[in-house]
Amino acid sequence: MDKVELLKEMDDLWTNFLQVRATYPYARPTHIGKTLIESPPYYRNKGLKFKLEFEKPLTDEDVKRLKGLGYWINQSVIIRLYALLEYYGIVSEEIKINHDLDGHDELDILRRLRRYFVHTSKYNPADNEQLKLFNRIIEHFKLSIYEKDVLPIPIDTVVEVIFKKIKKYIEQI
Repeated sequence: MDKVELLKEMDDLWTNFLQVRATYPYARPTHIGKTLIESPPYYRNKGLKFKLEFEKPLTDEDVKRLKGLGYWINQSVIIRLYALLEYYGIVSEEIKINHDLDGHDELDILRRLRRYFVHTSKYNPADNEQLKLFNRIIEHFKLSIYEKDVLPIPIDTVVEVIFKKIKKYIEQI
């Protein structure tokens, strides 16, 4: 395994993800009736300022669609990060996570999220494994605001932390 190359590829993946995600910020009910969405402070603070201008005022359905696109992008980076780690031999079904290393919890959460996103179509709180993962994410990342109908993977409090902690994990190998 070439740690330097893997960490570089993770940085490239993060940069690409951030750029794409900034163009599809989280849509809120307050956007209904508006024709313009500006990048939230999280992206602006990272030098990514965008304005999305729509031909017609946004409807409730438009906001739901935009929210879904942002969630799909977040899911996609989780899947892609796992694939990258698998390619470099950091994690797989056969490779055990080293629980002595900082970042092992985030790596395990990533592994479980990836499995969920690849093998299911919708969050089902009646499924004990999915509910357990949902609660683990809430507790581990200390989330106070979240939706109950999807696994919570906000970029700033979950996805970014996963990237940072997994980089620490890799640096310790």
